[in-house]
Amino acid sequence: MFLLISGLSFASQTRPSAQVGSINPDDTSGQGPPITDQDKDGIPDLHEELFSSVRNISYMGGIRQIQGLDSTNGSDNVSDFDRDGLDALMEYCWPYSMDTCFDERRTLTGKPPDLTDSGLREFLDPRVADTDGDGLPDGFEVYMCMNEGVGFVNESFAWTCSVFDPLDPSDGFLDSDRCDDYSLGCGDGFDINSDGIIESQEAYTNAEEYSYGAPSSWVTEIDGLRCFGTMGNLVETACSDIDRGIKNLNSGWLGTDPLRNDSDDHYFSGGQLLSQNRRGDGIVDGWEVYFNLQPLNSSDGIIDTDQDGWDANRDGQTTPDTSLGTVEIGEAFSNIQEYQVHYDGGYGVRSGLKSVEHGALEQTVRIFDQGSTPSLLHHDVVEIVPITERGQLVLGTRYGVSIMSVSGQSVDHFELPSGAQMTDMIFWDHPEDEHLIISSNIGIHTLRLDAAGLVDSGSLKSSIIGPIQSIHRLNLGGSLMSVLAGGEIGQAWITSIDVQGGIGETEQVEELESLLASMNGSSILSAAHATVTGSPQVLYVGTTHGLIAWNTTDLQGGSPPYWIFDNVTAEQYVRPANPFNSSRSAIVNVLEIDGPRGPDGLMTSEQILWVGTEGGLHHFDLIQGSTSPETSFSRDRMENSELDQDGGNDIRSIWIGEGEVVVGSAAGTWILEGDYSKAFGVDSEHTMIPGAIQSIGLLEIDNITHLYASIEPGRFSNIVPIDPLSADSDEDGMPDGWEYAYDLDP
Repeated sequence: MFLLISGLSFASQTRPSAQVGSINPDDTSGQGPPITDQDKDGIPDLHEELFSSVRNISYMGGIRQIQGLDSTNGSDNVSDFDRDGLDALMEYCWPYSMDTCFDERRTLTGKPPDLTDSGLREFLDPRVADTDGDGLPDGFEVYMCMNEGVGFVNESFAWTCSVFDPLDPSDGFLDSDRCDDYSLGCGDGFDINSDGIIESQEAYTNAEEYSYGAPSSWVTEIDGLRCFGTMGNLVETACSDIDRGIKNLNSGWLGTDPLRNDSDDHYFSGGQLLSQNRRGDGIVDGWEVYFNLQPLNSSDGIIDTDQDGWDANRDGQTTPDTSLGTVEIGEAFSNIQEYQVHYDGGYGVRSGLKSVEHGALEQTVRIFDQGSTPSLLHHDVVEIVPITERGQLVLGTRYGVSIMSVSGQSVDHFELPSGAQMTDMIFWDHPEDEHLIISSNIGIHTLRLDAAGLVDSGSLKSSIIGPIQSIHRLNLGGSLMSVLAGGEIGQAWITSIDVQGGIGETEQVEELESLLASMNGSSILSAAHATVTGSPQVLYVGTTHGLIAWNTTDLQGGSPPYWIFDNVTAEQYVRPANPFNSSRSAIVNVLEIDGPRGPDGLMTSEQILWVGTEGGLHHFDLIQGSTSPETSFSRDRMENSELDQDGGNDIRSIWIGEGEVVVGSAAGTWILEGDYSKAFGVDSEHTMIPGAIQSIGLLEIDNITHLYASIEPGRFSNIVPIDPLSADSDEDGMPDGWEYAYDLDP
């Protein structure tokens, strides 16, 4: 409960005034000033009177009384009747510390009316352990504010708390765990349904972290603070425990750490509990708590709780894991390995095709995969091609093509040959027909679409040249479709497709391969062949190690290609991606040409290149870029600061719309208002599709525009959550450890 009181009620804290009869010091009469602190305990009488009544609380089926203050008792200023770790004088002084309350304080104590929802001054109640009712005792919040880097002393010498304010009722419901950059709010909840959003019921809140391990009957006023030893800034008798039985760990909180997403502070060895120098076991607290593991004991990370390991060498026993560093050596499928399946290298959001009504908030996100209705061939959708006039989505998936009639909710499939896995797809609409150009792990393929927009099952043509990672249109003119194909590290080919889908001779692009080889390990991620009026054509190639430009029409002869920036110089041109690894800034995932458009929506001239890197979205001026690349990049008002910590500026895909750019990032979709000429910032009127976005498309259905986005899978699909308490999480009859060992999906 709060105690609310207007500023006028505290007039007794200021020097009293009365009618003056004479100013002659020798002509005095009457009594001295009224007594404001008659027991001389530092707490004004009025304050003690406000908190003087006894408070009754229910406990273990009975009623217990919490004593109030007494304005005639000079010793109750050191009392802690509510056992919250703060004595009565500390509670009166807050937000001032005992060091500044009487010497430096410039205003009244308590929270000023202009900072409270009630509009009245609010104080800590010495009879109530949790004054603001947020599930966090006052002493815990004061300690966290003053000792854990979330508070500071302001110009009035009062403490200001960004979180853990004992007079802010919202703190307990937050999930404040620090992010990698030490900012607050990244949390440690468990995304149970893998939808990419931690809903309120999935968060592991500050109050839950404080209370971890407490009996349901725990009442702070009776049982005390959930800490052990002696905690600084709190009364010596505050803690409910003296010792946790952990060697060399003499004080601390009994719950998990609400500012650290991986709280483990001890391990079990040789029959003893030993403190560990570095906190954590590699498993976030919320996941451990959900599955009833031990978020404070790192030893359970290498335990195989559900015993679903696999005896690979058939010696009759499953070799246990012996340390966090050797979990891949043992045959057990330990808890940390199961967590790593859930985390999936950062790709833990359930993959598949997802859709939402475009341009509206709080819309339901729908998901399609091999188990949905309609279904897809596979949940890994590498490319989305909307066909507006037919109301279709042409979807390139890992195992083939799914063509979805959105209005009729039907789908037709075409499977690639056994062993082929799609990596990229281009839709080619030419005067004579429509074709799909596909790259795969074995080469390049083409498919013809019939008049109904379905795959002609007898039209498959293939060129088996080895693994191709990506394919990109080239603007060479004529009736052929020429494509640049990027292979494994350092490989580049050019080939052409005729109007019957025939695949021409595939030739290596030696000039490009030579430049890629200059950056060891570089490979092609994106490309755009730009034609600026009055200037030679320029091929821009985005790679894992920077951005290449090549003044070429046909990728043969002429001036050699060159690096605009590489993994050393990238941050001189584009937004930094990772403060700990500057080379990540050089990764160029997306290149899309843009410019003014006519009434039919077609581009009338090519003027800018959208450049999506791991660090952000940029404009590149095509007109001046060939001569002055260092001054041709702009990113003004193109950053998504809200999603930055989650990867919102790691750009994976874009869709250029009318007056907007739909951005697919590592965190999900977002909308940039603007066009080729100017950006106006993030449009907040949008329902985000969470996850690492591979491809984006917009399609209008019954006059409503829908946004479609495919979520990039990691190694695992995350259709159901991995369960460290179940030997067969997906209930397919195969133990999780066996599936993991043989590179299947548990």
